[in-house]
Amino acid sequence: MTTLLERSKPQKRAGGALLVGLPQVNLLPPEVKAARTLRHVKQWLVVVLLLVLAMAGVMYAFALLSRTSADSALADAQGEAAQLKSQEAKYAEVQPVLDGLRRTTETRTVGMAPEVLWKPYLDAISAVLPQDVSITTFSVVQGGLVAPPPTSPDALTAQGVATVQFAARAKTLPDSAAWTEALNTIPGFYGASTSSDTLGEIDGVVAYEVTSMVQVDMAALARRFPAADTATEGS
Repeated sequence: MTTLLERSKPQKRAGGALLVGLPQVNLLPPEVKAARTLRHVKQWLVVVLLLVLAMAGVMYAFALLSRTSADSALADAQGEAAQLKSQEAKYAEVQPVLDGLRRTTETRTVGMAPEVLWKPYLDAISAVLPQDVSITTFSVVQGGLVAPPPTSPDALTAQGVATVQFAARAKTLPDSAAWTEALNTIPGFYGASTSSDTLGEIDGVVAYEVTSMVQVDMAALARRFPAADTATEGS
């Protein structure tokens, strides 16, 4: 009996005050432990719920702020659209005027496309005339918007945009080859030809009539009214 009592007493470790007691036993019923665990779980659930509500509140505030900003931008855009609409109504009469001006410009461009400034060419012809030769008649046959261009005088000469024919009076028979070559040197002229006839005596001097014909190419066109640049016009 004494031995059992001595074994049941706490034992002391040598050199220290650490006591090793008997193992403890939880005598509480399982229901109490489960209730404590459930209370802790409920506390955490409350914390999570509060966090979710806080996040939802922040998201709602952000969405409300975004909607307010979008409504403000929409109101500004609607106001600007209304202002532009009023300006469009104010300048509604301008567009028909611009359309009429564009049609007039296009008509002028098409109508004046075959224009040739003949005065400089008449001066150029006079400049290459031989001495003692004067022009008596001058005519031009030119195609237009409706009329076709004149036919070439022969199969070897290309068809041009116009044909110039003139008659000249000379006191001496001119050099036909030199004359035609001089006419062909005028820019826009090509295919020159000449023919001469004797007229008889005029004031005691033998006179000759020389008829010349020359073709005119597209380089002679004035092009004073070129077609409008659509790329520049639309910018």
